Amino acid sequence: MSTISVTVIPYFDDNFSYLITPSGQNSPVAMVDCGDAGPILDYLEKENLGLDYILLTHSHYDHAGDVETMLSSFPNATVVKSAGENRIKEKAKEV
Repeated sequence: MSTISVTVIPYFDDNFSYLITPSGQNSPVAMVDCGDAGPILDYLEKENLGLDYILLTHSHYDHAGDVETMLSSFPNATVVKSAGENRIKEKAKEV
């Protein structure tokens, strides 16, 4: 049975990203929200992890403002956003 781990990564004064890492080699890694890529990139590097999905809750800068930085480090990551969310300009799948 596989398990997942959710790591809370704080940024700014009162915001958080959530990093979802399933157990097992080559399992996809996902993150929820990306207002500040720095702490997330630091964690991924420290844990020797890649990034497969960037899940965005909404378009405010403190939740989606640093997606471009994440994509420059992980260009094959898939960005997922709410259907009809037109303020997020990065190429993204809508759900």
